[in-house]
Amino acid sequence: MREVLARLATMTEQERADFLTRARPAAGPTSAARSVPTNDTGPSVRVRQDGRSAVSFAQEQHLFLDHLWSGSTAYLVPFALRLRGPLSVDALREAMRDVVGRHDVLRSHFVFEDGVPVQVVDPDWRPVLRVRTAGGTTLPERERAAEDHGAELAHARFDLRTGPLLRTELLELEPENHVLLWIAHHAVADGWSVGVLIEDLGAAYRARLAGQPLDLPPLPLQFGDFAEWQRERLAGPRLAELVNRWRDRLSNAPAAAVPTDRVRPAVQTFRGSTLTFALPAEVTAGLTALSSRSAATLFSVLLSALHVLVARHSGEPDAVTGVVLTGRVLRETEPLIGPFANTLPLRVDASADPAFSELLAQVKEAVLDGLADQGLPFGRLVKELGHSRDISRNPLYQVLFSMGSLPLGTGDVRLAPGLSLRPVGLPNGTSRLDLEFTMEQTGDTLSGRLDYNTDLFERNTAQRLVDQFRTLLAAITTNPDRPVSRYPLLAEHEQRRALERRARADRPALATGFLDLFARQVGRRPDEIAVRCGNHHLSYRELDALSDRIAHAVLARTRGPEPVVAVGTGRTPDLLPAILGILKAGGTYLPLELEHPPERLAYMLDDSGAELLIIGTESLPPLPGPSEPAGPERAVLRLDQLPAATGPADVPPDLDRLVYVMYTSGSTGRPKGVAVQHRALANFLGSMADLGMMAPGDVTVALASLPFDGSVIELFLPLAVGATVVVGQRADAKDGSRLLRLLAEHQVTVLHGTPSTWRLLLDAGAGGLGSSDAEHGPEAARGRLGPLRRALSGGEALPAGLARELRTRVPEVWNLYGPAETTVYSLAQLLTSDTTPLIGRPIAGTTAHVLDEWLRPVPPGVLGELYLGGAGLAREYLNLPELTAERFITHPVTGERLYRTGDLFRHHDDGSLTFHGRRDHQVKLRGHRIELGEVETALARHPAIREAVVMLREFAANDQRLLAYVRPRAETTAVPEAELKALARTSLPSYMVPSRVICLPGFPLNNSGKVDRRALDGLPLAEADPSELYQAPETSTQQWLADLWSELLSRDRVGVDEDFFAAGGHSLLAIKLLHRVREDRGVEVALDSFLSAPTIAGLAGQVDEVLSPDVMAALERQVDTMTDEEVAALLSQGEIDG
Repeated sequence: MREVLARLATMTEQERADFLTRARPAAGPTSAARSVPTNDTGPSVRVRQDGRSAVSFAQEQHLFLDHLWSGSTAYLVPFALRLRGPLSVDALREAMRDVVGRHDVLRSHFVFEDGVPVQVVDPDWRPVLRVRTAGGTTLPERERAAEDHGAELAHARFDLRTGPLLRTELLELEPENHVLLWIAHHAVADGWSVGVLIEDLGAAYRARLAGQPLDLPPLPLQFGDFAEWQRERLAGPRLAELVNRWRDRLSNAPAAAVPTDRVRPAVQTFRGSTLTFALPAEVTAGLTALSSRSAATLFSVLLSALHVLVARHSGEPDAVTGVVLTGRVLRETEPLIGPFANTLPLRVDASADPAFSELLAQVKEAVLDGLADQGLPFGRLVKELGHSRDISRNPLYQVLFSMGSLPLGTGDVRLAPGLSLRPVGLPNGTSRLDLEFTMEQTGDTLSGRLDYNTDLFERNTAQRLVDQFRTLLAAITTNPDRPVSRYPLLAEHEQRRALERRARADRPALATGFLDLFARQVGRRPDEIAVRCGNHHLSYRELDALSDRIAHAVLARTRGPEPVVAVGTGRTPDLLPAILGILKAGGTYLPLELEHPPERLAYMLDDSGAELLIIGTESLPPLPGPSEPAGPERAVLRLDQLPAATGPADVPPDLDRLVYVMYTSGSTGRPKGVAVQHRALANFLGSMADLGMMAPGDVTVALASLPFDGSVIELFLPLAVGATVVVGQRADAKDGSRLLRLLAEHQVTVLHGTPSTWRLLLDAGAGGLGSSDAEHGPEAARGRLGPLRRALSGGEALPAGLARELRTRVPEVWNLYGPAETTVYSLAQLLTSDTTPLIGRPIAGTTAHVLDEWLRPVPPGVLGELYLGGAGLAREYLNLPELTAERFITHPVTGERLYRTGDLFRHHDDGSLTFHGRRDHQVKLRGHRIELGEVETALARHPAIREAVVMLREFAANDQRLLAYVRPRAETTAVPEAELKALARTSLPSYMVPSRVICLPGFPLNNSGKVDRRALDGLPLAEADPSELYQAPETSTQQWLADLWSELLSRDRVGVDEDFFAAGGHSLLAIKLLHRVREDRGVEVALDSFLSAPTIAGLAGQVDEVLSPDVMAALERQVDTMTDEEVAALLSQGEIDG
C-alpha cells in the first residue's frame, strides 16, 4: 500500500486519473557474484560480476555526509602535479586513461537499492583530459591564473549518484612547464592514493611514450573487493569486541576544542582557509632526538604537544583528538587507489599534570592501541556508539591531526627522462573541522599546515595558534621533563611585556576623597535637593549640617583611629546623614539590612568590633551583646535624641583610613567582612564621574541592599557629582510596577540595577513614564523609560537579549563588572552593538590581568582567571589574615598586589575582556565541561522567554542531568517544554540540552536582587524522572512515523519528542528513514533539515508542510476502495507523459 500512496501522493488529480489508465511491464535487476581470495590468512570476499559491490564503511560515511552537506566540497582530494620538462600531451592523456582503467574505484558511482548503498563500476568510462593554456602575459601572471583556475575546479562539487567522481585538466604555463590538476571525491581516493597515482602514471606514461604495453603487476584486488571483505570481517563477535574496546576508551571523554571567535552556526559550515609554517632546524632536530630517546614516533611527539596546546585553550586536559591513519590494514591494499584513510578518536588525559615525557608515553600507548583497533572505521564507530548527530560540529572530535602520508614523499619525482613531477596540495577554501593540523617531514625539515574554519576563527587567532605551537615545541625540546602546565605559550619576553603593559593602568588613579567631593557640591549648589526619601528631602546644605551634628556625636562615643560604626537606620531619611556623619568623624561605616536575621546582624556587629550602633526612630530586632565578655561596650546613638552641635568635626582627611566594611557570603557559612579604604572609594567615584555615569542635575534611585556594594554607587556617586538620590524601599526593588511609578514620580534620569532588576522593570511595561518622551518624537517615545537616559547594569552577567532590549528603551546602557574586594566596579563598557555584551576595560587606576594557574599571562583568546590590581583593592578581609593572603597576592614577577577574582575571562586583541562565568558555574556532565550560562542564553532566545536559569541536578545515584527553569514574559502563558528543547537543539550539542525545562511565573531573588539559585534548586519537581515522559502521537502523520521508527529502531514505542539518535538511530538508519519517507509519502526531506529536529514531531511537521494530513487521508480512502487487480496495475505503470 505504501508504494501506491507514494505514487499517488506526488500527482495532481488529473495525473492520477491518467496514471490509472496506462501500464507497462516492470523489469527487475539481476546479479551474480564471484569469490576472490585476498591473502593466505584472510577470508574470501564476494564481488558481484555486474560491477556492483557493497560500499566500504568510509564510503558509507561519505554518502551520509553528501546527503547532509549536499553543496559542500570539503570532502575532496584536490592535487596539482607540477610537471617540468618536455611533455607529450598525447602520452599523458593515454596514461591517465590507463590508470583509470586499472583502478575500478575511479570509475565508480553510488546508488541505493532498497535503502542500501551500492557501489557501481562503469566499465567503459575514461577521463577526457582537457588541455588549456593559462592566461597571462608573464609567467607570474600565468602562475596566478593556474592557481585561480585550480581553486575553481577544486570548489566544484561531484554528484555521487551519477559520477564521474574524478576530474582532470592540464594547464600549460610554458612549453616545458605544466600543471596537471587531479581532483577526486574522497569517496574514491585519499591522500595515499596520490602517491599510487604518481607511480602508476609514471609507468603508464613511460610505456605510452615508448609505444610499449603497460608493465605493471596486476592488482591483487580492487577496492570493491576490500569493501566486501571489510563488511564480512566487521560482523559478529569481532565487531562487538572492537566497539567495546573503543567505548571503554572514550567513555565520558569530551572533544578537544579551541574556543571560537564567533558563535558556532547552528549548521556546520566548511568555509575555511589555510596557514603554512615551518619549524626552525634546531627545533626539528630536538624533536627528532626526543622521538629517538623515547622510542616514540615523531607523530606521537607532535600529537602530544598539540594536545597540550588545545588543553590550555579549552581548559579541558582530558579530551579526544582525531588522528588520520592510512587505513591500509591489508598489505594488498598498498598499490590501490581508494578511500582507505581512516580517522580515529584518540583520548589523551593530562589531568594529573604529567611531565611531557610521561604524557608522550601515554600518547604512544594510545596510538599503538588505536593502530591495533583501526579496523573499525570512524563512521561505523560513531554509529555503534549511538552518539546523537549534532549538525553544528563533527562527532567525537573538533581538532584533527595528521602527518603527510604520500608514499613517495613530497619532493620531485622523475616521471620520464628530463621530466619531473612534484605533487602540491590544492586549497579549495574549505575546512572539514574546526581545526586541522597537518605536519610534513622532508629531510631535516618539519613543516606544517593549519586549516581552520573561517566561520569560527579569525585569521589572527589561527596565526596565534601556529605561533604558540612553535613556542611550545621549542620549549619541549629544551626540557621534556617539565609538567605540561608549566610550558609557556608566550615567549619569555612576550610574557614580561604583557605583564608590564597590563600592570600600568590606562588612566592614573584619582585621589580626591569623597568628603572633599561632597563639600565641593555643598559649596556649589547648597540649596539643591541632595536626598529624597518618601515625603522628606534634604538640600545639600541641610545634609551637610545634619551630618556634622552626627559626626560630633560619633566622636564623643568612639575611640581609636578607625572606629567601626554600624548604621541601623534602615532606608529612612536618616540613612545618608548617618553615613556622612560617621565618615566626617573618621569612622568606618558598617551597613545593616534590618530584614536580615538577628543572628546574622549580631555576627556582623561582633566580628567587626562595632563600637557604636546608630538607629533612627525605628529600632532593630533584639540583638545579643558582644560574644566576648571582655569585648568593648557597644553604645547606641538614637538620631531622634541627637544632641545639639555646630560646625564641622575637626578630623583631618586620610585616604588610607577605612571608609566601610561590608559583609559578603563566605564559603565557610559565615559572612566575611571586606574592608575598603577612602583611597579606593575616591578612585572609584572619580572614575565613574569621568566616564559620565552621572552629572549635576541627574536624579537616581538607591535600590540595592545596603550591605551589597552596589549601594555605594547609588548613595555616594550622586552626592559626589551634585545629583539627587532618591532612597527607595526594598519593596520597590521587588515590584516592577512600584518601581515604574517611583521612576515616573521623581523623573529619574539614571538608574543602577542588577540584570534581575532590569528584567523586573521591563516586565512591568515600558513607555509612558513622562512627558519628556515627546521631545524625542513618536518613534523614540514608544517603549522608552520616560526621561531615563542611562542604564547601569552590574552585579551579575548581563544577557545579550536583555542588553538589546535595554538599548531600545534607554539611550545609554553600561555594563559594569567588579567584586566587592576591588571597590564596587573595576571594569566598564558602554554597549554599542547587539553582540554578546563586553565587560569592557579597566577604570582609572585599575589593572586587569588574565592569568593561568602559574600566574603567567595567557595569550588573547585563551581562558584564564581574572586578577585585578590598582587603587581599588580592598585592604583586607576583616579578621581573616589567611584568606586575605590567599585572595590578595603579590605577583612574583612585577611585585604588583592583585586580587584573585575566581572569574573566568578571555582578553582580546583590542584590549577588551569577556566574561565566561565563575569556576563554580562550570559543571561537568558525562565528561563534557558545560558553561551553564551558554545553555541559559540558548533558552532565552525564545521570544516568549524572559529569563532562564540552568543547573545540574542529581535525579538519582550516578544520574545527573541538566535542569532548566524559565520565566515567560508577563503577557504570555507557559511555553511547551518540547518547543524550548527544540530551540536549544538548534544551537547546542545534545549533551547541553536540558532534560527538563520548567516554566515558573517568577524566580526567587536574594537580598542583593540576584536570582536565588539555591532556592530554585530546592523546588520539588513534578515528574522528576524524564525517562518516564512519553508523548503519544496525536496526528495521522505522527502515528505513521511512530510505526516506522518502531520498525527501524526495533522499539515497541517511540515518543514524538524523543531524539532519533538517542533512541538508537544512526546516520545510515537516518538515510533509510528518509528513503522510506520518500517512498511512502513522496516527500523529499533533506538530511540536514531532519537533523535540525530529529524527532517524530519535527519530521511530521516537515512532511505535513508538503503533504497535508487531509490529502493523505483522502488518498488512503481512495486506495482502500481499489481492487487487488487495480493495485497491481497501478504498480506496474511507468512514467507519466508530459
